[in-house]
Amino acid sequence: MTPHEAFADGRLEEAVALFERVLEIRPEEPQSRRDLALVLARQGHYPRAVALLYEIVERTWDRFDDIELIALVELNNILARTQREG
Repeated sequence: MTPHEAFADGRLEEAVALFERVLEIRPEEPQSRRDLALVLARQGHYPRAVALLYEIVERTWDRFDDIELIALVELNNILARTQREG
């Protein structure tokens, strides 16, 4: 399941549990953090989503070129959403 599939199906709680488990199994993969962060942000759990994306931004990832830039864009989008929502 991707975050986008979870959004479309309305299965966010299930997706959070799944992506939490993936993060436990593969903490060395930035995508584990990214997937979880996107689902959490969709649920309105912004602080944790921002923290997960920030972990990606501040680290250097050997096999994942420019993942930091992607995460930074997503982090900024979440911060802008929180400002709009108050």
